[in-house]
Amino acid sequence: MKLISGILFAFAAAQDDDAERSNYYGNKPPSYKPSGYNDKPTYKPNYSGGNNYGSGYGDPHFMISSESQPAFCFDFKPEADVEFTLLADGSSGLKIEAHSAKLIKHETHEHVIMDEIKFTSPEGRVISFDIDGVHLSGSDESASDRHPFTGVQTFGDINFVTHADPHGNHQRTHVEVGDAVFMIRGNARKESMAVAVIEPTGLSQESEGIIGQFLRTDAYTVEEVDALHAKVTIAGQTIDAEKKPFHQQVACWVVDEDAMLNLIGDL
Repeated sequence: MKLISGILFAFAAAQDDDAERSNYYGNKPPSYKPSGYNDKPTYKPNYSGGNNYGSGYGDPHFMISSESQPAFCFDFKPEADVEFTLLADGSSGLKIEAHSAKLIKHETHEHVIMDEIKFTSPEGRVISFDIDGVHLSGSDESASDRHPFTGVQTFGDINFVTHADPHGNHQRTHVEVGDAVFMIRGNARKESMAVAVIEPTGLSQESEGIIGQFLRTDAYTVEEVDALHAKVTIAGQTIDAEKKPFHQQVACWVVDEDAMLNLIGDL
């Protein structure tokens, strides 16, 4: 097992104390102690770093953050029963995809959720996550036994550590591929999945996908017009943003869903 798996364990252990505070976690630069996704930030960011991060949540909606820029958020509504790419690293071959499904409740309310997150590693190992747990494919080999102290398992070039809730449902898994670390969470009540890039080191400037395209250096800028309005520029195109509550986030620079969909299609 690689020595860097100790870093994977550190990420997992750091969030054990907060596990009951929120179904999903917000994505913040690792120089800050993560707080719950529902919490107000406990720091004043100085935007002096260079890494970018991205998170995708159940229904689905996304938050992109950076050490050099304020975060921005947007909704994304795919058709049901399709796969879409969250991250594709053209240099390493790492790929992360999501599957969409229609969720119907009370016969009158329906919406589309991400019900599966799937990683394909540079060596072709496949690890997927749904509300039932973790599933491995792409090799006749099995994952290693859990490390007696860290709980980390190895499957080819993937290291991962998984946690379940008291009822045995998949709660969260930290995944390490190369130097990059990701977190996948399940929400049993909403039957949906979420994914976050929590350590982007090693992901190349060739990354694409709904999250991957924003991990490049200087992928976006946010120019605040006033306290409630801003201009978000992505790949030379500028769209309006408004600071307001976003799902369970207290406040975020929210860009229009249709404008964002058109922009993503052009990238």
